[in-house]
Amino acid sequence: MGYARAILRLNEDAHASVAASRFVGKVRIGASEDLASSWLPRTLRRFKALHPEILLEVDVGIPTNLLTALDEDRLDVVIGSGCRGEGRGWRLWREPLVWAFAEQDRIVSSEPIPLAFFPEPCPYREAAIESLAASQLPWRIAYISPSIAGVRAAALAGLAVTPLPRSSLCSGLVSLQPEEGLPILPDVEYLVAVNEAKSFGAVRALADMIRDRATRQGTV
Repeated sequence: MGYARAILRLNEDAHASVAASRFVGKVRIGASEDLASSWLPRTLRRFKALHPEILLEVDVGIPTNLLTALDEDRLDVVIGSGCRGEGRGWRLWREPLVWAFAEQDRIVSSEPIPLAFFPEPCPYREAAIESLAASQLPWRIAYISPSIAGVRAAALAGLAVTPLPRSSLCSGLVSLQPEEGLPILPDVEYLVAVNEAKSFGAVRALADMIRDRATRQGTV
């Protein structure tokens, strides 16, 4: 599979070098931070090589807010996540949402669970609160950060537990298991949605490339 992917990438490079793109203009992209800091930049680089006349603009933010911007025609493509099936668009892949905490620390069972969250509205925050409410466990918000780096730092320091997609765990963080007392969280679905008024041309080509890249990486 690795050789096949390399051949396909070389084929795309060769195509870009000998064929002028038929697309011109601008594509406005919204992306959640966990995707914007991982494989998405590489995908956008490939797209730019194939379509050099396209100007790409990227807005990194919370999926709910990005979808609002899509509806208000301020974005053309949104790549984000949702829980409990409330997302929209084409599914890229699904993975577990987990409780992340410092590998070397332990939760004090006699105290309310300290939590680190993104600001509202956030699908991970909402899913975590719903699961905790159903389990009737005491909890408190100890840390709020608009960035994934911030909530991970809180968890790494042992200050709070934070709900994260499993792929967002980093060195020093572990996923707390059900036997440690926390409720099971729903899966996260990563999705790509397009502005219906512009679901053709360069916008559709980019959405198709994103779906293709996710498939090749075995994430669907």
